[in-house]
Amino acid sequence: MLIEMAKVTFEYLPGTPLAHTALTDISLTIAEGDFVALVGPTGSGKSTLIQHLNGLLTPTSGSLSFRGRRVGSDVSPLELRREIGLIFQFPESQLFEHTVADDIGFGPRRQGLAGPEVASRVENALIQVGLDYAHYAQRSPFSLSGGEQRLVAIAGVLAMRPRFLVLDEPTSGLDACGKEAVFDCLDRLNNEGVAILMVTHSMDEVAESARRIIVLNEGKIVLDDKPERIFARASFLREIGLDIPKAAELVLRLREKGFDIEADSVSMRSVVASVAAAVKERCAN
Repeated sequence: MLIEMAKVTFEYLPGTPLAHTALTDISLTIAEGDFVALVGPTGSGKSTLIQHLNGLLTPTSGSLSFRGRRVGSDVSPLELRREIGLIFQFPESQLFEHTVADDIGFGPRRQGLAGPEVASRVENALIQVGLDYAHYAQRSPFSLSGGEQRLVAIAGVLAMRPRFLVLDEPTSGLDACGKEAVFDCLDRLNNEGVAILMVTHSMDEVAESARRIIVLNEGKIVLDDKPERIFARASFLREIGLDIPKAAELVLRLREKGFDIEADSVSMRSVVASVAAAVKERCAN
């Protein structure tokens, strides 16, 4: 198992009048190659949880393990961060070098890697995010579109060769083209074996990409399952302030009208195919 959280509770400012428990008894596992969406209403503890995953925060109680080794005693936070890349919202705001290549290579240079190895990592990272090295390497990152800047920021983390990528609202503020580029990138990385956990408020994005959804509410995991099973709990999700994807909403409404829709996925493509088959069958009868 790549990551395991066992009964993790976290309290901000313990022992003070401002003490606040943000996470309570969190237990979860992330396997190699997983693509997980972490969702929940504002204030549910999502950001606090992901900051535990690469050692930025330490549990008040409970434990975090990486590949069977306990973080803190067997694995240092620094070692953990070399394996787990954490990308906050609007990571392009951290771009600062004169060229794309220099910005992506900053992390490997800080690790003390030799010039040829840094250059190789920069080129490979650009390939991973779908940007042509010859076209982008020597450009200023500030001359790029918002979507391109987001991809360069992701490439800067990939140059560190993480096996697990954690992203907080990876498409926030991007237009449709930028969002598509980011998710194409994430799908490619996941197909290459990189485990991904993303925090997002967009249920449509979750439906198209994630293979598993973890739902947080008031600092606790309330659901953890496949997308189609999660979105079948539409009433519960709405009770805690979450929406469901348009595709899942369509399936529910058609079933209410008597259509036998057996979609095994909540992606729009799968649902459209299932709806077409159901309509064809009804017309044939």
